Amino acid sequence: MMLSPRRPLANWKQIIIALSGPAANFAVIYFCIPFAGRGSELASLCIGVNVTLCIFNLLPIAQLDGGRILWYLLDLCLPEEAASRVVGVVSLCFSLALAVGGAALLVLRVGSWTLLLTALWLVAASIRRKTARRRVSA
Repeated sequence: MMLSPRRPLANWKQIIIALSGPAANFAVIYFCIPFAGRGSELASLCIGVNVTLCIFNLLPIAQLDGGRILWYLLDLCLPEEAASRVVGVVSLCFSLALAVGGAALLVLRVGSWTLLLTALWLVAASIRRKTARRRVSA
């Protein structure tokens, strides 16, 4: 979603917007709990998927809501450039860790290609973001 640069939202509003996705996951989980308690396999699956999505989305990677939240929190106490640098390093580290984890799960034959491919996309996006930032500052 692109917001007008002429009317930026305050950091706390941006954080609330970023938390709306995980909040939706929690709403679905809350709705499914009574059905899972009655033995519904579909409800249990729905809870598991939403817990996983919520946790994944809150990882401090710039392209995910967790990275946006981290940036806006850091922006409150650091200069914008420093906040961007910290988020860039944290994003790259977490993305690389996900890629290693995804590859390890594939080697152990207990995972699928989904985590590895998603993590590699996040690594590429983190590197692309870092190089784009260098070009702008040069």
